[in-house]
Amino acid sequence: MTPEVFEYMVNQSPEVTARLKQIYETIYEVAPDVTERISYKMPCFYQDHHYLCGFAAYKKHIGFYPGGILGNGFDDAVMIAFGERLAPYKTSKGTIQFGHHQAFDIDLIRDIIKWRLAH
Repeated sequence: MTPEVFEYMVNQSPEVTARLKQIYETIYEVAPDVTERISYKMPCFYQDHHYLCGFAAYKKHIGFYPGGILGNGFDDAVMIAFGERLAPYKTSKGTIQFGHHQAFDIDLIRDIIKWRLAH
């Protein structure tokens, strides 16, 4: 973990840090060769110099960005491929929002990352 990503994660509440750590570990479980850096003030992950995904902590939710950064080039195919599984979560162009008081499906995140790597 880069010092910048570590700092980003530990500067959240303990509950949010634990959730971010779970997402972080899942990314590396599925894509162990990713590189990471802070981009757009959030942790972003790249596979072979191509954006793979990112996440960010907000006041009421964690945003997971499985396509283009902050809505730029978001792959609508992710929404189509995972539409039913995304139904419990708020989504908007480029992001899936996991409310802090809402359980989230780490298997969904794992499957989206696998899908992104395959496509």
